[in-house]
Amino acid sequence: MRQLMILLNMQKGNQMKNKKLISLEEADAKAFPENHGIRFNFENGIECPKCKEELYDVNPVIMFYSDPPKKQIKCLNCGYRGYRYC
Repeated sequence: MRQLMILLNMQKGNQMKNKKLISLEEADAKAFPENHGIRFNFENGIECPKCKEELYDVNPVIMFYSDPPKKQIKCLNCGYRGYRYC
């Protein structure tokens, strides 16, 4: 039984030697293509209180766990920054 285990481990080792490895950069690119599909300025349909253009959520995946929870917003036109309730 022990000899069989040694033989199986040797075969597994040989298979691992033949396996093509990719670089860390390639692995990261596959895991998170273009920021994992996340854009960092999402239109939210809310009017800017200063210039009346549309506001954007700064990072839609981050929510501040205040009471009530909030998201950070900004205006790309005039630079206004603030928070909105989620």
